Amino acid sequence: MDAVNTLEALLLPFDDDVIRLLVDETTQVGRAAEVLTNGVRLTLPGDLFVLTHRGVPLNWMRSKWWIPSAGKFYDDLAFPDLDVVPRELVVLPKAIPTTPIGLYDGYPPSAPPVFFGHYSLPPQTDPRPQSPNAVCVDYSAWKGGHLVAYRWNGEQELTNANFT
Repeated sequence: MDAVNTLEALLLPFDDDVIRLLVDETTQVGRAAEVLTNGVRLTLPGDLFVLTHRGVPLNWMRSKWWIPSAGKFYDDLAFPDLDVVPRELVVLPKAIPTTPIGLYDGYPPSAPPVFFGHYSLPPQTDPRPQSPNAVCVDYSAWKGGHLVAYRWNGEQELTNANFT
């Protein structure tokens, strides 16, 4: 929510100065834009890495940002679920000025429903809410998965029945 609040106050008027801030990840605005477009990333310990669908090794993983990270294990937080993530306690980065406050605190059940994508879940995954108020709609349609939409009728708690 803090990332949304950071950007909400800034985006109008949308001009060249705003664009410069949005693409500069050393600023709070740039970091908020990064989190909102790519999700929360956690650096993997040691020499561990995950492979992208193109076979590129990465030393970070996307996390289940809707649940609090403190006291969790890397394999509990990997999203999508990954087989190569260790069963080790997550080491959260120290707070830095460009990190939005609350980044690792999860998404509160009382917060408005949120719909997100750009995660490319495995094609065989059946659509379902990730939490009562968070839904991923990226089920790898480009590689044979479901083309997913959610019919939102204003409900606070999201359900399987509203996927289409």
